[in-house]
Amino acid sequence: EIPCDLVLIGTTGANGVAFIQTANLDGETDLKARVLPKEVQKFIEQSRSNSLEMLMCRFPGVITCPPPDAHIYKFDSSMNLGKKKISISADQLLLQSCHIKNTDKVYGLVVYTGNETKCGKNKRPVPTKNAKIDRKMDLMAVFLFIFQFIIVAVMGISGTLLQEMDVKYDFYLHFNDTRPWYWFI
Repeated sequence: EIPCDLVLIGTTGANGVAFIQTANLDGETDLKARVLPKEVQKFIEQSRSNSLEMLMCRFPGVITCPPPDAHIYKFDSSMNLGKKKISISADQLLLQSCHIKNTDKVYGLVVYTGNETKCGKNKRPVPTKNAKIDRKMDLMAVFLFIFQFIIVAVMGISGTLLQEMDVKYDFYLHFNDTRPWYWFI
């Protein structure tokens, strides 16, 4: 799996082609070809280095790319390779979370990392899903709470009024107690 967005500058694949699978991005399981720019391919062929790895360590290219965006099929940038200016497109971009297939090694210049990758820019918060039964149960719970509150208020007021009316007849209940209402705490 590719850990960041990078521009392809070298591959062990034939004719400068690397294959990737983008199933994590778009669900497609077929392989997509990513091709080295022709000028980079010529640069590699013309160099007298025995090792592709050594050549990639000393790669003189500089990439100028736009700020990160969420468009995974669009990448318009340029590479300065010596005195040449090379156009780079989405055909040379390896996206984060893609898998390299049928290619032993690829070399690239990192352009975006972390949440700045095209995959990171496409992340959205997961929407909450409520079933109809959940909404009905929420409504019923609110109704029950309001109903119980009304019953408690009505019974509390009526009990206080009845107590005030019966205080002279029910002397044995000691309603005239002068202790505060929180005495039992």
